Parts: sequence; C-alpha cells; structure tokens
Amino acid sequence: MFQYALEDTTGRLDLAELRGLQDWYLRYQLTAVPGVAEVAAIGGFEKQYQVDLDPSRLQAYGIPITRVMSAVQNANSDVGAMVVELAEREHMVRGLGYLKSIADLENVVVGATSAGTPIRLAELGRVTVGPAVRRGIADLDGRGDAVGGIVVMRFGENALSTINGVKQRLRDIQGGLPPGVVIRPVYDRSDLILRAIHTLRGKLLEESLIVALVCLVFLGHARSALVAILTLPVGILLAFLAMRWAGAGADIMSLGGIAIAIGAMIDAAIVMVENMHKHLERAAGARGAAGRTVDTDVLTAAERWESVLASSREVGPALFFSLLIITVSFIPVFALEGQEGRLFEPLALTKTFAMAAASLLAVTLVPVTMGFFVRGRLLREHANPLNRLLVALYRPVIGVVLRHRAVTLAVAAAALILTWVPWTRIGGEFMPPLDEGTILYMPTTLPGASVARARELLRIQDALIRQVPEVDHVFGKAGRAETATDPAGFDMMETTISLKPEAQWRPGMTTEKLVSQLDSLVRIPGVTNAWTMPIKGRIDMLATGIRTPVGIKIFGPDLATLERLGREAEAAVRMVPGTRSVFAERAVSGYYLDIAVDRAAAARHGLNVGDVQTVIATAIGGMTITQTVEGRERYGVRVRYPQELRDAPEHLVDLLIPAAHGGSEATGSGGMGMGATTPAGGRVQAYVPLGQVATVQEVAGPMVVRTGGDAHRVGLHRRGGPRHRELRGRGPADGARHGGAAAGVHHGVERAVRVHGAGGGHPQGGGAGHARHHRPAALPQLREPGAGGHRAPVAAVRAGGRGVVPVPAGVQLVGGRGRRLHCAARRGGGDGGGDAHLPGPGVGRAPGRAPHRAGTHRGHHRRRRRARAPQDDDRHRHHGRPPADPLG
Repeated sequence: MFQYALEDTTGRLDLAELRGLQDWYLRYQLTAVPGVAEVAAIGGFEKQYQVDLDPSRLQAYGIPITRVMSAVQNANSDVGAMVVELAEREHMVRGLGYLKSIADLENVVVGATSAGTPIRLAELGRVTVGPAVRRGIADLDGRGDAVGGIVVMRFGENALSTINGVKQRLRDIQGGLPPGVVIRPVYDRSDLILRAIHTLRGKLLEESLIVALVCLVFLGHARSALVAILTLPVGILLAFLAMRWAGAGADIMSLGGIAIAIGAMIDAAIVMVENMHKHLERAAGARGAAGRTVDTDVLTAAERWESVLASSREVGPALFFSLLIITVSFIPVFALEGQEGRLFEPLALTKTFAMAAASLLAVTLVPVTMGFFVRGRLLREHANPLNRLLVALYRPVIGVVLRHRAVTLAVAAAALILTWVPWTRIGGEFMPPLDEGTILYMPTTLPGASVARARELLRIQDALIRQVPEVDHVFGKAGRAETATDPAGFDMMETTISLKPEAQWRPGMTTEKLVSQLDSLVRIPGVTNAWTMPIKGRIDMLATGIRTPVGIKIFGPDLATLERLGREAEAAVRMVPGTRSVFAERAVSGYYLDIAVDRAAAARHGLNVGDVQTVIATAIGGMTITQTVEGRERYGVRVRYPQELRDAPEHLVDLLIPAAHGGSEATGSGGMGMGATTPAGGRVQAYVPLGQVATVQEVAGPMVVRTGGDAHRVGLHRRGGPRHRELRGRGPADGARHGGAAAGVHHGVERAVRVHGAGGGHPQGGGAGHARHHRPAALPQLREPGAGGHRAPVAAVRAGGRGVVPVPAGVQLVGGRGRRLHCAARRGGGDGGGDAHLPGPGVGRAPGRAPHRAGTHRGHHRRRRRARAPQDDDRHRHHGRPPADPLG
C-alpha cells in the first residue's frame, strides 16, 4: 500500500549505511504504526563480517574448517550468572563476550601449535566487512542502486488511516535521520482512495444540482427540490451505518456501489413531490382564481397535511415496492464465489443497503418533508410550455402503442434478438480496468540472470521510462524483498511508475497512449514487456498465479515436456491478432553445478556424505554461523574460501577435504563433526581433493517449480494490445483481413484435424510411398477451408505437437475429409496414386519456382509428367529435404 526510497543528498553515506538505517531504525518505527503488518526492505547492501579462509594455511596448521566454525561460534556469546550480594544490594552477574569488531574476530583462537603458540583466526585467513549475497535490488529514476521499503498492511485494516499513520510517522522520523538523508514516497495508494472519495463527493453534488434543476424547470418551485436533495445524504448515511453494522469497509468497490445507487435513490422523492403538486393544485385551485399559479396558503394546515397523506397513499406503495425490486436485483451477486465474489460482494452490499435506505425514506422522511417544504405559490402543470410540449409528443405515441399491443411487443422482441449480433462482436473483460494513477511495469527475462545483469537491465529500463514527460518518478525492483510474500527471482522485475497529475500531461495524452509509448520506448532484447497497474496486477497474481490478465496453464508430471509444450504454445499465441507480447515460463532453464559424492571413494578415506557436504556448504557457498550484537543491530558472520578458489568447476575439484586416518585414534565423523577430535593432538593429518571423492558437472534443471493440485505446471503469459482485450475466435473474413500465417487460424475450434508432413513415417492413404512423406500432428487450431474458397495457410508442426507456426515454402493442404499437409520439393510427379501432384493452390512455393496452377488431377499429371524428377516419386524417395521445423 505504500513504498518509499531512502536518498542521501550529500553523498556521505553508502548503500550499506542506508540499508542499516532501513533495517534497524525505520523498520521498527513503522511496524509500530497501527495497521502495519511488516516493512520489507529492498536494495542496498547488508553489512556482513566475512572470514575468507586460506586452505593452504588450514592444511599447514592441520585445522579443519569445521573447527574454525566452532571456534567463531564459541567466541560470540554473553552469559548470565545469577546474582551476587554486595553491601546489601544484589548485583546481577553477566559474562560479556559478543563480537563487536573486526579485531575481535581476528583474535579468535582456533587452536595452538605444538609449542603452545595460539593460532588465531588472523593467521588462517582474512577478516573483512563486506556485503552479503543479494537476492533483491532496487533502482530510483534510473540512477543506480537505491534502498527502499515496502509497507504491508494487515488484513482488514483501514488503508487510508494506516497510510496516514505511516506518513505521519515518517514526518516524525525525518528529524532523527542523519543530515542529508530524505525519505521519498514512490507509491502511495492514498491518492487513489482520495480520488475515489472525491469522485463520490462530486457525484453527490452533481446529482443534487440536477435534481434542483429538474424541479425548477418542470415544477417551477425551488423549495420542492429540497425534499429530493435531502434524501441523498440521509440515505447514504443510513447505508454507511448498515455497512458498519455488517463489518463492510468503505473501499473502491463499495463506494462504486453507492455511486451506482445514487441515480435511483431520488426517483421516489421526485415522483412523490410531483404528485403532491397535483393534489395541492386541485385543492387550492378550487378556491383561487384561474391563472398560471395557485396559492396553497389559502389551505389550512389540516387540509395541506390531508393532501400530503392522500398523495403519499396514491403512489407511495408502488414506489416502495419498485425500489425494493431494485434492491433485491443485486442479491444474485452474493452467490458468486472465488475472485468474483470477493470483488463484487462489497459493491452489491453497499448498493443493496443504499436502495433499501431509499425505499424506507420514500415512505417515512419524504412525506414529512413534503408537508414542510411544498407550500406557497405553485406553477400549474399546463402553464409550463415545456410540459405542454412533452405531453403533445407523448400522447400520440402512447395511443398508437396501446392500440397495437401485439405489434409493439413483436418489435421489442425483435430488437432484443438483434442485439445478439453486436453483442457477439464486442470484446470484454472480467472487469474494466481501473485507472489507478500509477503504472506497474513487470518485464520478464529468461531465468538464471545474474544480479549484475539484472541491475543493468533495471537501470536502463528506469532511465528510459523516466524520460517521458508524464512520469514523475520511477522505482524499480528486481528479485525479492526481505519478506516471505515475495518469492521473486532476478528474472522478474517490478517497476512502479508514478505519474504527474493529468493537468500536466501533453494535450491529447491518455493512459492507453502513454502505455503504448512506454512499450515502444522500452524495447530490450531478451526482455518481454508486461504493463498493468499495482492493485490489478497483484490481484491477478494472487488469483491465478499469472502476471498478465490472459494466460494459459499447462499441467503435467514432467518438467521437460512442460517446457516444450510451453514453447510451442508461445509460438502459437504470438500469432493471435492483438497480442502485444507473450512469454512462456521456462520450467527447465536453471543452471546447476552438481557435486555428486562417490560413497565408495569417500569411504576409502573414512568420509561420510555429511563430511563432504559440510565442506561444500561452508567453503563454497559460505555459511552464516553466528551474528554479532551491536546494540539493536545484528550482523552475520560468514566463513568460506576466497573467490578465486571457487569461481570455476576446475577449481572446485581441487578443494581439500580433511580426512581422518589412524583408525581408532579418530573420533566423530572423520574429524568433521563439531567438537570432533583427530589424531596428533586434534590435528588433521591428511587432506583429500574434492575431485577424488565426488564429481562436478554442469547440468540444466528447474529454476522454479510451480505446482497446481497434484501436478507441476508452466504458465504462458500473454499481454494484449491496447485495443484487443480478449481472445476470441475469428471467422474467415477476419483471418483474411489480418493476412499472413494468421489468416487460417480459428481459435476455439476443437475439430480433430489430422495434418501430415513429409518425413514422419506414418502410413496414410493407399499409396505405397505415403509412409515416407507424411507425419501426423493434431492441430485443433486449423480451420477447414470452405468449398470453392482458397486454401487456408497452415503450419508445419513437430510430430505429435500442437501449435500454429509460419508455413515453409512447398507446403500444401490436401485431401478431402482427412486433411493432410503435403511437403514436396517439386510440384507434380508420382504415379497417380500419390498426392505429390494434387490440384489446387499451395500455401507457398520454393524460391524460383513457378506458381502452382489449379486444374484437374489427370490434366495436371499430363502437364507435369515430363518435368518429373527421380527424387519426386511417391513410391521411391523422399521429396527433397524435409521441411524446416519452426518450433526448433
């Protein structure tokens, strides 16, 4: 709901110091704000004490790496020793031993030489302060690394009050920050909330003005408008009271329900006021002189209230039940489940409350207010020229309709049926997009991107976006924030684009045009763009697990098959008209260095798998074995080998594993366990290279494993263009209009069509050579060409695969009921029993070949008999080289 960035305007603080302010100062202050669940940090560098051990020194001293870990852990602790009574006062006894500096770490004693000289950690390696491994980075306005915080609200809390509390706390904190450090908000949802409240307030005002204008124009009485105007705020107040009683919050959807109900809430009041005018006109007109107006003051109070009662009884019951019908019309919405129910239930609830309040006020408040406000001189109905004009237009029409009731009902039914035609042509979405005033750019690149590459991509993207005049500031994130709710990798980026007020935009610029301009501006090879809005994007991800509004999920047990099918679906969906970008998740695209322990080889050196794994986890990966305590701050202590000894597979095989030799003299797990002893006074006498007890190999594997139900899944993310909002089947005319390979694609057709391409080895038809030239592939997307029409372009596919791809030259759709995809290097040939010379236009031709002409089967055979090549014979050889497989 709120994001901010820490910025040092003086340049004196580095990223580690800014991250320390965020982790150990700002985070605790903001977490104490009512309604805040957590504050996740992103970007910067986490401070870490790093111990880089020299394996040659460990070998020289005969000290295993596990003993170093144990020594560092034992050197970092405080203890309590109860109390001591001194001079009749209790003194609590504490043993202080926390590590506080690099010097403390360097003086940690790991062992001693045979002469009794202590072996300190400084003699075994180098101790420094550096950054921890980063799994998330942030960027501000394309200027490079930044430090930020993401405020997460508790479920069910009031967003506006929580955000206001956070902003107030940030103003209080600002004075306690170091000079030059400022907190810049980069995403603030309260702007959207305030705009929604402003919209509702504006609609109330507009509706009140319209009601007043209608009463003045048609009734000519200003005080009568007060009856209807007073109904609006009272009805909405009753709706809010009912919402509070039901525990419903005032969010955008609930305010939308009230905005929808505003127009119908005052209908009853206007009708009752108009009917009251008629009754007063008849009662007072009988006593007064004829004229344009009547004076109701000639009536006594009892007579006026009698007119109120009579007019209310006449139309009140009908109005009450009509409003009740509108009230119950939204009750079916409460039967929705899942995302639909959660989204529309607040809207239906508030509209139901508002209409129920309006129906109640129509028979309670409105009659009373009419008795107080509808008095004085009233304009007669027929004295108003506008009323006379409308009555003159209305009476002939109603007369014709009542005389020809059957024809009227038939015309209405026909009009209803005809609406089916435009309805089928209109695209739609589950919910129209809400202009949140902020754009969320969520590009995706291939998995396995390094932190350096992700950082560079993020900086370039943010710098390009910041150039657009309508953009106020840009805050980008790659990887994950320090929270369990953000399991993102460096291939997933999120850039929050805060826009300037629309008054400062260029003339004619809209949000849709702005997104199109940004999409054309940010075009980076290897990166697939996706544009959405913060709330909408997170709702889509939470509901479906897919980052775009339209997507495909493929389930199955084998990740490699899932990735292959995902790539084929990606190629097919890319051809759909209106597709801006499409990206299939790579299920098997991670890169691994697998170190497989040879149990037999390890056993010959007295090693177990755990002994080898301990060295792998610490020396290569680096293990945080303890934390320093520096007041409120906590920083990890990491132990591992230097970078140059673990940056390549050939270096890993040379890592030394301490082995226990000497039989019964060694205890523990080969000297590898915590507190284990080894021969020669606890020193290791032998080391074994890792390559002798394990194999190191590079393999491909899953970067992320996503599941659904009891199977793995891979997602296909599709982002449509600005004018195409849904995937919908297109007819032949639409396909021909779009042209190209998409001209024959009809989405949603599930007819089983068999397509055969040369080189598959599947027997088909009666020809003896067909087994050499056809291969089956199910293509439910292909549209059957109509009779007399030209052949629709089709796709060359992998055997057994599914998809639609561009067609190579020399491919023809042939056959009757069983469609086949024929591939031939030459047209014609064969002995009449094959299909290499079938009539009909082909979907392509080889370069330099004459176009194929339509004709009869025999005529075509006679014309091309002399041009037949030996390689173009159905009974003997393959038709040239097989078609290229566009799917790879």
